[in-house]
Amino acid sequence: MAEEHKPRTPTTPDRTEIDPILQFALLFTVKVETPFTLYGRGSTRQDAIPVTVAEPYVCPGEERPISRSVHLARLAAFDPACRTCSRRHEAGPFPLITPEDLELQARAARRSTWVTPTGIRAIFRNELDRPRAMRWGLALGQRLCEQWKPRVATPESEPSSESPCLIGDEFNGSLTEEVDIVARPADLPPGPVVVVGYDSRPHSPEIVHGLGLGLRRLGCRVVDIGRVSSPCFRFAVSHFSAVLGAYVTGGSNGPEWTGFDVVDERGVPWTSETGLRDWERAAADPAEPVCRFLGGLRSASVQADYENGLRETFHGLRPLKLVLATNQPPLARLVQKLVDGLPIDVIPLSLGTRGRNLFSSRDPDVVRLGEAVRNSMADLGILLADNGEQWSTVDEAGHLVALPDLAGLLAREALRQEPGTSVVATPELATLLSRLAVRDGGVCHTVSIPELATHLLGAPPAIGFDGDGRVFRAGERLVCDAVLSIGLLLQALSHGDTAVSRLLAAL
Repeated sequence: MAEEHKPRTPTTPDRTEIDPILQFALLFTVKVETPFTLYGRGSTRQDAIPVTVAEPYVCPGEERPISRSVHLARLAAFDPACRTCSRRHEAGPFPLITPEDLELQARAARRSTWVTPTGIRAIFRNELDRPRAMRWGLALGQRLCEQWKPRVATPESEPSSESPCLIGDEFNGSLTEEVDIVARPADLPPGPVVVVGYDSRPHSPEIVHGLGLGLRRLGCRVVDIGRVSSPCFRFAVSHFSAVLGAYVTGGSNGPEWTGFDVVDERGVPWTSETGLRDWERAAADPAEPVCRFLGGLRSASVQADYENGLRETFHGLRPLKLVLATNQPPLARLVQKLVDGLPIDVIPLSLGTRGRNLFSSRDPDVVRLGEAVRNSMADLGILLADNGEQWSTVDEAGHLVALPDLAGLLAREALRQEPGTSVVATPELATLLSRLAVRDGGVCHTVSIPELATHLLGAPPAIGFDGDGRVFRAGERLVCDAVLSIGLLLQALSHGDTAVSRLLAAL
């Protein structure tokens, strides 16, 4: 007998039948106790799948939601914000992370100081984020306002009364959040001008945002020059007659680092001995702003003026082929622009972002540069650091040029161009440079790194070397620019057709 046909009972579809768009949304959510109903594609109300309303993860101090995977990753990395998060117990497949675990890990990883010999250095987000950067800005603004004496405005140096850089001006961004802005009294003088800029790291704009807000809450007028190299930033501080400049950078460290470099109006950097430690102590507990008048914000570009100042160094050069290695395309484009129209063939060599030792023959980037020079039969190779200040070179055989030899070649050219130039160097370079300076009619001064800038400005014209790949030139202000120093090296090579190795051997 034929089997009797029975009507098919609708079955509940599994999760794979949910609309893909809804599946994707669920990845960014967690379940709570409020019931909700979603329908599978092509299903009827009877085939509905009971699920729950989704609540997004939002880290303390942030507004935008994050995915569950990011939430778990931050828990596993002991992110500082997790210590106050109400959902830190939602650890997924990982062992439950308690607040005590987070605090113990934070204490173990916490460094006693962020001060280095040349700046402030910290890990982005784990140690320094936008709210903490604002505290550093408050501390710096308080120090500046205590020492600030208003100067008479000039068209070249100070913003005019119509400039968007006066205290109390409105700003169309979020820097004015939670600040009670009122009209500036007519008898209140404008605050000090501070130039801020940042390097190529993707998180640097966030740090400069917090720093600028802290400065403006104390009444400082902030000139934001955007993403620039460190030498261009130093130029901008002088160009705008600012009392100070703060540059957001991680220096020569890896991409996860951030921090601040500070220079005064003459280009002299703050060091661990001259201001950085006091700033760090003040940033730990900055005073509450007493100024209710938000300082102005002005965006400006100085790249064209900066490039014009470099052009006089790149002239009268002989035909040369050089390999330029850097991970900063703007620096490579700048050098190429400066040698356009000259018999200089620049071969770019792109590098990755990493910490490197410019004067180690075993450094992977130095080895790669040497191979590129040999393969292209170039006259020399140049390795530019991320900050645009430090650099090293290899000769026509791809061999790394020792720092004392490079310093000697540059010092000799500086004395040839301007007899009587003072040569200032740290002790590890002074032996060779003293002999060269005496032979070429100059004098060499041996100083420590903290004394280098002061000594250079006290005896202009001068050229100085810090033993770490930086070359300083001193006139009315202190200049530390790798591109400018490269121009000086090319001029030294253009007095004849002698190879780099032979010129060094003649020292």
